[in-house]
Amino acid sequence: MVRPKIVCLIEHLNRGGEEKLVCDLMPGFKAFGLEPWVITFMPGALDEKIRQKGVAHILLDARTKAGRIPALIKIFRKLSPDIIHTRLFSAGVWGRSAAFLSCRAAIVHTHAGYTFREKKWKRLPVERALTGVTDQIVCVSMAVRNHLVDIGGLPGKKMAVIPNAIDTTPFDTIPPRKIGTPARLITVGRLARVKGQDILLRALAYLGNSVAEVVIVGDGPENLKLRRLASDLRVDSKVTFLGARDDIPDLLAQSDLFVAPSRSEGLPVAVLEAMAASRPVVATAVGGVCDVLEGVGWLAPARDPEALAREIKNALATPDIVVQKTRAARDRVKRFYGFNQMVNSYLQLYADCCPGLSRYLQARDIAAVRD
Repeated sequence: MVRPKIVCLIEHLNRGGEEKLVCDLMPGFKAFGLEPWVITFMPGALDEKIRQKGVAHILLDARTKAGRIPALIKIFRKLSPDIIHTRLFSAGVWGRSAAFLSCRAAIVHTHAGYTFREKKWKRLPVERALTGVTDQIVCVSMAVRNHLVDIGGLPGKKMAVIPNAIDTTPFDTIPPRKIGTPARLITVGRLARVKGQDILLRALAYLGNSVAEVVIVGDGPENLKLRRLASDLRVDSKVTFLGARDDIPDLLAQSDLFVAPSRSEGLPVAVLEAMAASRPVVATAVGGVCDVLEGVGWLAPARDPEALAREIKNALATPDIVVQKTRAARDRVKRFYGFNQMVNSYLQLYADCCPGLSRYLQARDIAAVRD
């Protein structure tokens, strides 16, 4: 029996939530007898990692963006995949266009955030046209789905909500930490304006001696700007920039409280990891973060450093409540945002839009698809 091929397209595999998810999810399909492939347009820090996990990786050799479509058409005709799954806007444009022109694969696209916010009038006509050739649209949270329907006018009948998820195993051995002041805060994410690290730096002015250190993990276009801001605000003595790291469980174990100060989000993997590590999470009330943290975290309005600082203080001042909420947060991640649930949800989605894949799974008696 020929193994079905699942081809995932994403711009690159640098360290980020969506990229990390691809590196975890695609190898997960091998256990079900599928043949996963990943295509990227630029080199990334995780390229070798995904190859080591046994996933075929193609770094597209196209000198111009317009050249991506003919290059992809050639690859798709050679591979003859059953599913072509594009992630994020750029890969969605080139990948879905090439898929429509070249093969009979089912086409799936993931929206990981608010696609039509800052670039609405540029992206909306393109996305509406491509939605017509897309079999299924994956939204990482109900907030993203509502955004696509309400702001983008895209058809809700094509959409499925599959939350991001994590393997909680690396966090199982991290013991709860008794919170106190001065505290060590940590935030993890790409250094980009949307992630709001500048808001956290400005919040330090309101936190005084209650915070000993803020550890910023990640790299990106705002790196130098954030370092200059920390210096201008005279908080650089309390701020440590670690760059991109692979030892997130260890870093969380050494921290007292996790902060997610984003301006916009779909459903950040970093928040799920902090919850799995039994660390209290203070975040801005954006996107899917609200659903994930409802009742088990501390939420502040977006773009408001003073409000963010106030919620951090509230958490630091209530150690008994921290114990209750972190325990509930950890349980929530394990129950609703576990890796196996996500893999099964994607397999079910793929089977629904690809009869050949559905028959293959039934022939192998893989009941997990229907769990």
